[in-house]
Amino acid sequence: MQATRMIAVLACLGVLLLAGCEQEVSYRDNTPPPNTSQQERGTGGYMAGTSVSRESGAPSPSAVEDALEWSRKYSQTAEKLAETQRDYNELEREKQQLLAQIARLQTELDRAKKELHESNDMLIEMREELNSWKTNVLGYRDEMRKAQQVQIDRLEEIIKLLGGQVGPRQDDNAAESEDREGRQRDSAS
Repeated sequence: MQATRMIAVLACLGVLLLAGCEQEVSYRDNTPPPNTSQQERGTGGYMAGTSVSRESGAPSPSAVEDALEWSRKYSQTAEKLAETQRDYNELEREKQQLLAQIARLQTELDRAKKELHESNDMLIEMREELNSWKTNVLGYRDEMRKAQQVQIDRLEEIIKLLGGQVGPRQDDNAAESEDREGRQRDSAS
């Protein structure tokens, strides 16, 4: 029993010595052992500023301090994320409102374009009718003047046949100037 106890204790001491002891290797040429820094071992610069990094020379914070620091950074990041999410939701809501407004305004614009097109067509039609009416009215005046002139000529012939005298006529140029003035007044209105 005592032998088994002794074997167990020696085994434990052997494991502890191998695990915790560093043995210096001696070289035959008495060159110092190769320098293996953390960067050479593959830890890189990403470990800087953590308790794992021992290069700064300053005492590193304990694991509790590291945990508190990371907790603080996490809470700041969570707050920023929440704020960014609120901003995003607000912008999304504004976007939806603007899209609805655009749709409403597009409908109004389409209706206004349709009304404008109809109004333009109606104005063109009215202008054509007005020009036609002017032509008809002026043409009717000329026709009436010609008919009156023919009546006057016939009355003069009748008066001559009956033996009467015909008075001097108005100058034809004066009648034409009156016609032109009437036409100008009509076209101006």
